[in-house]
Amino acid sequence: MIDPIVIENGHYKDEWFEKDFFYCRDGIKEFPNHHCKITWEESKKYIKKFRNAIDAGARDCEYSRYLHKYFNHVYCFDMNRPVYAKYNVDVSKITYYNTALGDINETVYSSGGVIRCNQNTKEKPNKALIEKKVMTIDEFDIPDVDYIKIDVEGFEYKVLKGASNTIEKYSPLIVIEQNGQSFDSETGIRIKNKEEAFIASSLLENIGYKKVGSGCQGHNWIYIRV
Repeated sequence: MIDPIVIENGHYKDEWFEKDFFYCRDGIKEFPNHHCKITWEESKKYIKKFRNAIDAGARDCEYSRYLHKYFNHVYCFDMNRPVYAKYNVDVSKITYYNTALGDINETVYSSGGVIRCNQNTKEKPNKALIEKKVMTIDEFDIPDVDYIKIDVEGFEYKVLKGASNTIEKYSPLIVIEQNGQSFDSETGIRIKNKEEAFIASSLLENIGYKKVGSGCQGHNWIYIRV
């Protein structure tokens, strides 16, 4: 288990939420039609309980800013440390873990926000790649999970597998990015593969989930258990 990172407090302002003003890598300004907001608004009508939420691929808490206004607490995960999170959320309502997520404990190598390969790759990783630790959601044993958002650049299937106990126990609403990219489980290389492009959504459907909507540009799919 790892400890959450400490995020400096005191920068977030409630009035910023009402104005759709926040800090992100696309700028520091008002974003009334931000894709995170569009997906959140579409998913909100299907939520039955507002206890705890998980944001996998949290970045600078652009999505968590909506979650933390409604849920008791938000657990954020990202393999890169946040830059602007302290401006976007009340940090007392989030717990942020600086780790990648998957289905097993392993070491991967990344550039930016993209996992390129893992320790099983036969070829030596490029020196420019950064070593990252992978953990599973289930390891954190988060209680009362009513919402999970997963946007991890093709790693969604593995993250879901690593959250199987949490999902089985709480049947949360799940938002996953499905944009035709997948992660090769044998080589550890992130690829585009038409046959496996939507393997994460297939996993959810196989355990009793149904797609009920999608967010901005149709890439973020909303699932509930039926």
